[in-house]
Amino acid sequence: LLQEASSQQIARCARQQEWVAVSGEYGSGRFSILKASAIQHISTTTKFFTATELAATEGAMLSLESELEQDGFSVIIRDIDTLPDTHQRTIASMIQGREHAGWIGVTIGTETDNTESNALVQPFFGHTVHVPALRYRIEDIHKLVPYILRQLSRGQDLTMSPAAIRQLTKYSWPGNVAQL
Repeated sequence: LLQEASSQQIARCARQQEWVAVSGEYGSGRFSILKASAIQHISTTTKFFTATELAATEGAMLSLESELEQDGFSVIIRDIDTLPDTHQRTIASMIQGREHAGWIGVTIGTETDNTESNALVQPFFGHTVHVPALRYRIEDIHKLVPYILRQLSRGQDLTMSPAAIRQLTKYSWPGNVAQL
């Protein structure tokens, strides 16, 4: 499975404290996989930041800076590539020289091709792992549906008939896992 290979690579990076950028289309599950790997393999509590909150409030940037100054930090920045270049430059200066002080994972999209933006922060990440879109890993629906049903039903035992799941596998899922 394509997604399983991506998950294993991301988990290895987290386990070995190697900084990782996870790329993929919106809704492909890149943040969920990165978050699950951090929770499973990083011994300290991981702090999560989104590009939206970092761009909206100075307090969020100060909180990120404070977190990155700690030894043993663990941080995930979601959609870092959507931040304005000024914010990305600031983050680049925060993480410069901190490679051995903690762990960072970021998610980046595949929809935009902002090479200047990518050049600001990407060089800090020795690994980039691509999470394929759901349409390229349609067999994952067999695992995703039970997982999503457990989440939506708060743990109740809901199932979907094999015929219904077969119908779901016939769709192209342009909105990826988020749409499912």
